[in-house]
Amino acid sequence: NFGQGFRDKDFINAHGTFGSIIKIDGNTIIVKGKDDVEKTVIVSDKTTINGRNGPLKISNLKNEDQIVIIGSPNEQGQIEAGLIRLFR
Repeated sequence: NFGQGFRDKDFINAHGTFGSIIKIDGNTIIVKGKDDVEKTVIVSDKTTINGRNGPLKISNLKNEDQIVIIGSPNEQGQIEAGLIRLFR
């Protein structure tokens, strides 16, 4: 059956963005990405945040950090982050 191995909805609905953090408010990160488009990213206890030297917490992130987010879009058009990778 074609697609048998692709039942994981996170894989099928993979969505992401790359950009610079412009605001962090609790578990919400606002990222300015390509063409100055702002994206809202929701961080949960299931979100993995990695930096160059290993795992991080949202409290380790700061404005102007460059990050890549992989996740799933929710009904409000936000990205529910599964993975965040920090570049600094």
